[in-house]
Amino acid sequence: MDLAMVLERAPICKLKTHSELNRRNIPVSDVCVRCGVSAEDILHAVRDCSCIKNLWLRLVPACHQLAFFQSNLRAWVAANMQNKWKMDSELPCDCFFGVAIWRLWFWRNQSIMAGNLVDSKTIYSDIMARASEIHRINNSHLSQQPRRKEIFIGWMPPPWPWCKLNTNGSCKHTGAAAAGGVIRDSVGHWVSGFSMNIGESSVIMTELWGLYQGLSLAWNVGIRHLLVEVDNLCVTQMISQQVVVPNVSYALVVAIRDFLNRNWQINISHIYREANSAADFMANMAHLVPHGLQLFSNPPVGIYSILSQDMYGVCQPRIIPI
Repeated sequence: MDLAMVLERAPICKLKTHSELNRRNIPVSDVCVRCGVSAEDILHAVRDCSCIKNLWLRLVPACHQLAFFQSNLRAWVAANMQNKWKMDSELPCDCFFGVAIWRLWFWRNQSIMAGNLVDSKTIYSDIMARASEIHRINNSHLSQQPRRKEIFIGWMPPPWPWCKLNTNGSCKHTGAAAAGGVIRDSVGHWVSGFSMNIGESSVIMTELWGLYQGLSLAWNVGIRHLLVEVDNLCVTQMISQQVVVPNVSYALVVAIRDFLNRNWQINISHIYREANSAADFMANMAHLVPHGLQLFSNPPVGIYSILSQDMYGVCQPRIIPI
């Protein structure tokens, strides 16, 4: 299967442009902050904005520029990955293009968050320097070592009409254990949450208690389409019967499986901890309250910044093996 066919079938990732935030009912203007003229969709943010257009005009031969700027998003990405436009660069096109999109989005965010608006010449120099370094390292002896890559991880809202449950456990070096969780809807709004001061327990048992209480809360508030995310891989494997962990009470595992067999649509998956900040907050908060379970119909004080970051799609970097 060639690249064009793969891109045709693959979903295009959604950068959190102003148009995308507006589509998600977040009350922001869809007008580009940099040029103040056009609606900021993905292509405008990384290609069409007057603040960066000169960068592409510098690279794309004049005979290809009309097609370059008129292509839709999928066709544009596919053509760039295949060097259809014959860009004036000594670097491999896929390397250069990937770095260009990364840095264009970076500088766009800099202009919005820090008011740091730079010209296309500076952006071009930045892109070429980083792309050259990446290409050099990729072709050096280091490329023979185990490969790793940086990814960006953040909480993602579920599709409508699903809700998402995130749970987590927290064990201190003293043995104190607590669990917590958050349920949010398809636009990231708070549905319910809980904190549970367990007392003393193992890490696995604490995570299982968090998952059990989260499922119980979701069922009791009437949710029947639920995505569940847990940042402990061992727990998800235990629930799916892929692993057996010694010294763990399986009564709680059986109780969780009973919940999964109820009359609702539900899916449990493992995530990285960077996408589980809200549940982590609720679990750590539980250490400060009396033993037992506390439910929250509204977000507790202190978690609003995390909820806002998740709603706006803020991501954190993580290095993973490939």
